[in-house]
Amino acid sequence: MFGFFIKRRIKKYARQLPLELKMMYGRQTFYSKEQVDAAITRKKLSHNSSYAYAMLCSQSEFDEIHQAAGETCDYIAMRSEISNAVFGGPMDFTVSMLVFEATRSK
Repeated sequence: MFGFFIKRRIKKYARQLPLELKMMYGRQTFYSKEQVDAAITRKKLSHNSSYAYAMLCSQSEFDEIHQAAGETCDYIAMRSEISNAVFGGPMDFTVSMLVFEATRSK
């Protein structure tokens, strides 16, 4: 049951955030936590999602975010869940691939 809601949240982030970030900050390999948070606010999406950070931030930024919060999250495992939800299978994806996928799903 929870898997359905997580997958739905992942897809919503993947459809909206990459395009918003590209529009706000230009094309980048990764975005910072502050940039992702600003895009989440602009799109009026739910804050506090590790999935958005795993999707759009570097592993080092992701680890810093969770270390500061006193949390332990697995970047690789979360990116695998994101890949399965967005691309239908396991793959190593980039922010550019997410932007392309978001433009296709419009």
